[in-house]
Amino acid sequence: MAYDYIQRNGEGEVYSNGSKHLLFSWSWPIGRNRYGKNILVCEWTGDPCSPQDLPPISDPGWKDHSGFDVAGGDEMDWDDYAAKVESILAVE
Repeated sequence: MAYDYIQRNGEGEVYSNGSKHLLFSWSWPIGRNRYGKNILVCEWTGDPCSPQDLPPISDPGWKDHSGFDVAGGDEMDWDDYAAKVESILAVE
């Protein structure tokens, strides 16, 4: 099932296929990211809710899914980021 872009907030971007929600976060990687990557990908495992009503990443319903680095150093390469997001969503 294809994923739709839902929203962008201060924590990252949310994508959903209607039953599975993924958050791609660039604001939480330091300290929480067990993968040691620039981007932390979390999956919503909490109570069912609409993608628009998902709580912040600090909610325990978000579970680490994966992580990846983005080219560009201090200036994130958004094309590289988009390609990696698309790659992860294609597998899901």
